[in-house]
Amino acid sequence: MDCVQPQHEEKNITIYDLMDEILVVCPRCQALAHITSACSESTSVLTYFQVRRLICRGCGLSKELAAQGFGYDWHADPMRDPFFRLPLWLQTKYRQYVLWAYNDRHLLLLEQYIASSLRGSKPVPKYGWHNQSLFSRLPKWMIVAKHRPSLLKAIAKLKQEKLGTN
Repeated sequence: MDCVQPQHEEKNITIYDLMDEILVVCPRCQALAHITSACSESTSVLTYFQVRRLICRGCGLSKELAAQGFGYDWHADPMRDPFFRLPLWLQTKYRQYVLWAYNDRHLLLLEQYIASSLRGSKPVPKYGWHNQSLFSRLPKWMIVAKHRPSLLKAIAKLKQEKLGTN
């Protein structure tokens, strides 16, 4: 089975673009809970400055967190969400590291990038060349070719165990 995709063209997606929905462990029942924006309509305010809502369909827990800016350093503890500071639902050990994602879309983007053998990037029309994209910020252990097969297996296992998909 060949798990390598031929080419990945970089999309100019940042980690902040993936914060519209974050899957976390419910602090009450340990089931899957969702953190989303409490704003019902689209707004020009950046997602991480919006009021956040935590909802667990398992136990009915519902909390809101007032918009407070973004003073949280997600580099310091990436296995927790940057708003309620709850453990991320999508995380698994990979060797001495932790593979994590905010949501299924984030996990799919990581899977597509890791699976590709050629990884291209191009300048952003507004800014030119920059290193703010999700893919330019990945740690070395995620992008080296020798880890590709085992990382893809770890992602498949995570998807099956936590999302119920293949």
